[in-house]
Amino acid sequence: METKEGAQEKADAAEAGAKAYADEHAAKINNPHKVTKAQVGLSNVDNVKQAAKTDFDAHTADNVRHITADERSKWNGGQLFKVTGDDGQPLVYINATDDFHELLPKYKGFVHFASHPNAVNGPGVAVRGFWNCNLAGTHGQIIAFDNSNRTFRKSISNGNWSEWEVLETQSGSQAKVDAHANNKTVHVTAAERTKWNNAQLYKLTQDNGERIRIPDGTDLLTLPSGFYYGVSNKVLNSPEPNAVEWFHYDILTNGTTRKTIVVTATANPKRWFGTIHTNGAFKGWQRFITDADASVTWQSPALLNGWRQYGTHKVQFSKNAFGEVEIIGSITGGTIGFDVPAFTLPAGYRPIQMTHFIGVASSIGTGSAPQFHRTQINTDGKVYIQSCSNTTNPNEFITFGFKFKAA
Repeated sequence: METKEGAQEKADAAEAGAKAYADEHAAKINNPHKVTKAQVGLSNVDNVKQAAKTDFDAHTADNVRHITADERSKWNGGQLFKVTGDDGQPLVYINATDDFHELLPKYKGFVHFASHPNAVNGPGVAVRGFWNCNLAGTHGQIIAFDNSNRTFRKSISNGNWSEWEVLETQSGSQAKVDAHANNKTVHVTAAERTKWNNAQLYKLTQDNGERIRIPDGTDLLTLPSGFYYGVSNKVLNSPEPNAVEWFHYDILTNGTTRKTIVVTATANPKRWFGTIHTNGAFKGWQRFITDADASVTWQSPALLNGWRQYGTHKVQFSKNAFGEVEIIGSITGGTIGFDVPAFTLPAGYRPIQMTHFIGVASSIGTGSAPQFHRTQINTDGKVYIQSCSNTTNPNEFITFGFKFKAA
């Protein structure tokens, strides 16, 4: 009979043997059971060398190769639409046969372009620039630069293109400013400004220097300072209200009421002046007398009722610049009487009222005593030899030499 101790020894020995066999079997790497990769599913796995854990840990800790969440968000929010080519050069090239107006609107957004100098609807030179437009291609702008440091601009609005504009540079603008500043023709000097500021600022004539036309019916005395013209009979208070001719009117005002007015007739040269005093009262017209006014025109009347010229003493009459009518000469042989005219003076040469004169008569038949006649000139111009002191030969010799003021 086996003892308990013997049985235990056998069990320990069996266990030790089993472990030794298991350890030996586990240590074998030559696939003692001849298991295939297909049996364990390795036929579906690539035979790739796996990194060591140290390599894996080093890769995981490499912050150069990996991105952060902030970096991912930053880059996702960056420019995804291409502005240039991959090499940084213009994304679009406009050839000589291309049309700016047709090609660029095909690119929606913002792009960098370059162009051939002969491109259709281009600025006429080769440029590089930027194009920006809406999604419809109906609104956009071009900004471009050439090799001469010039900047060009062009835009499209509602499908309508503008013309090219060359933008001003600082140097170009400065050159223009300098040229303008040095232009002595368009600028004034301090002396000129002072001179002109002290010049006549109140306009006396029209802008072309000509006189101002007086409207018909205007009262001459109410006009302000200035040089005017008008037809005399159409201007109220003109010095010759019946003259149908052009007059010149020169008016200067001193204060609110005082005026000096000089009037010149142009066709029949005469001149007057008049003044308006402080109280507004017009002082009347005064006629200027010149050397020309001393020259008068003599006329001979038609003799009536038997009267005729006496020798070479021709009867004549004239009127001077003062409106004075003068009658000279001698007559003989006519009828003396209160109602028998010797001749008649024309209109304009007649007295304001009936006038009488005493003149020299012939002394024949009366010795040496001086003789005289009385002559009447009526307002109708008729001249009457009313009586003569020589009763012997009353009509032998009647002489005239007197003046009167014409009406």
